[in-house]
Amino acid sequence: MINILKKPGIMLLWLLALAAACTEEETMPRPTADFSVSGTMKTYDTLVFEPNAQNATSFYWHFGNGETVYGVKPVYVYTTPGTYTVTLQASGEGGRTISSREITVGVGVPFPTAAFELENEGVLVDGLPIVFINQSIAGSSYLWEFGDEAGSTSTDKDPIFTYTSAGQYEVALTTTNEKGSASYKMELTIIEANLGTIYFINNDLDNNKFYVKKLDIRTKNVSTAFEIPGFGYGIAYDEATGLIYYSDDDNLKIYSNTLDGSNQLEIAAGFSSVRDLALDPDGYLYVTDRSASAIVEIRLSDNRISTLYDHVNDGLGELPEGIDFAGGELYATCVEIDAESVWKGNVFGDGITNIIDYNAGGYGYGIGIDELNGKIYFDDTDGGNINSANLDGSDVKVVTSTTDRVYGIEADGELGKLYWSEREGAIYAIELAGGAPATLAEGLGDIRSIVLVK
Repeated sequence: MINILKKPGIMLLWLLALAAACTEEETMPRPTADFSVSGTMKTYDTLVFEPNAQNATSFYWHFGNGETVYGVKPVYVYTTPGTYTVTLQASGEGGRTISSREITVGVGVPFPTAAFELENEGVLVDGLPIVFINQSIAGSSYLWEFGDEAGSTSTDKDPIFTYTSAGQYEVALTTTNEKGSASYKMELTIIEANLGTIYFINNDLDNNKFYVKKLDIRTKNVSTAFEIPGFGYGIAYDEATGLIYYSDDDNLKIYSNTLDGSNQLEIAAGFSSVRDLALDPDGYLYVTDRSASAIVEIRLSDNRISTLYDHVNDGLGELPEGIDFAGGELYATCVEIDAESVWKGNVFGDGITNIIDYNAGGYGYGIGIDELNGKIYFDDTDGGNINSANLDGSDVKVVTSTTDRVYGIEADGELGKLYWSEREGAIYAIELAGGAPATLAEGLGDIRSIVLVK
């Protein structure tokens, strides 16, 4: 090994090199860490952070909310308004420098998101309105495309749309605001609804023939189910037994039969004038006896007849006409002056009251109960309308206009439809959600009560 202390020349060169190295290290400049921020100072807007640093090779940013990033020129979006201290740490060969500045971020508009769900998702059938619930965020306008052949669209926030036929449909929602648009799609399977069949009393007065006829709601085809002995009024159906009941005002009797008319049986007689019928699924049939101003109960297990309510003893209004049953209660119409319009009583025969008077509901004949939705529908012949009310008689409203007496009213609460017959020979339908009436059949002669069979 060379001993540089014994060789002055080598020693001098070593010292000069060491001094030069120390001088070079001491003269490396420290980096600067100034920076600027550009962009709209609002939430959901993009801000650009640009360093004005020198002698720096690494940049470490703190955005004042716990988030950090390495980068020369990062972009960042704040989602919460407020004042933030942004810090830049610039590093280089000469060391590191830290600088900070406060920025204030105001409230801005987020980018939209699109989403929706269905209010009645479990009942997607043709002919039944579907309510679309918009779950989009930050939208200012909406475009719905329902995927049907007609290319139907809507710009409502929460539209209601009805598919007229079964099938597969793709529904698309585009949500838009000043930042842009977002889309969401959903596949719907619409099945064919069981609209059912309306059985109705049809009296052919010209030929002195009397029938139970049936109307296929979907096809609007009318056909004869079977002939009955005399002038008919009321009709009711027992889903559990498959039997149909009808009243005969010529012979003052009540009959039961199968839907094809193959097994007619007399179950009650001796009335003053039989009108409408209402069935209690627990095995009772109720009859309005107009001339006796009474509601009569028939126990179907043995056809025992008893008067449940009458005018003289129980305060029932005079001249009862229509009747229906729901939830252990009977609802009836009466047409005598000062007895109008709707009466309600329990099936135990110990309480019947007038829940809708003439001033609120006029007077009329037919009545039907939508137990599912808690509504009464009743004829107001005097006003030329069908009215609705709550089951306690409150909130009477006009549903639709009519042109003649309405003896038959049936509500399909599940599918949101109301059916009724007018005496002059027509049967109509309307959506309970609103809209214009549709004619299902007309020119049929005298029509009285109807019943919906599914």
